[in-house]
Amino acid sequence: MAQTEQKKGRKSDSRVRFNVVDLVIIVAILACIAGIYLRYNFGEQYGVEHELGQYEITFEVQNVRYTSADAFSEGDAVYLKTQGKLLGTVLGIDSTTPSEMIYTDLSGNIRQVYYPENSRIDMVGRLLVSGMMTDRGFMLDGNTFLAPGAIYAVQTPRIDVSIVIAEISPLKAGN
Repeated sequence: MAQTEQKKGRKSDSRVRFNVVDLVIIVAILACIAGIYLRYNFGEQYGVEHELGQYEITFEVQNVRYTSADAFSEGDAVYLKTQGKLLGTVLGIDSTTPSEMIYTDLSGNIRQVYYPENSRIDMVGRLLVSGMMTDRGFMLDGNTFLAPGAIYAVQTPRIDVSIVIAEISPLKAGN
């Protein structure tokens, strides 16, 4: 009879027990699955989906050689250098001005001087891009965030430069 009680004791010990920790793990896994589902299907179900549109980015390039303005030709493709992703196409260079240099002289005064003509310039230009404006900002092709004031390394067929995005606006009729 003692052996029978020992066998019963072993059977109850070898049985898998379900406890609160198991329940918490299962609930966490289900929450993760639900979160992933909502993340990828929320826009379609609730009409939050945005359509891609044509936008114009005004950009600045600072302190480059005066010949650099010729490297931006209308229609040239511009790529984000770090990702190799198409940013847009050049609509044109609107203005070029001599670059300024600010320095402190020997007396401690702050001075501003401009580079001579045909040396260093600052440029302002425009790009045609495809993307969407969301509550959080502009999304290039719906998945790469771009922001005014941010600096991006870009590449064209003729030049690699850093641009500062000044403005992102819907494409105006007639451009």
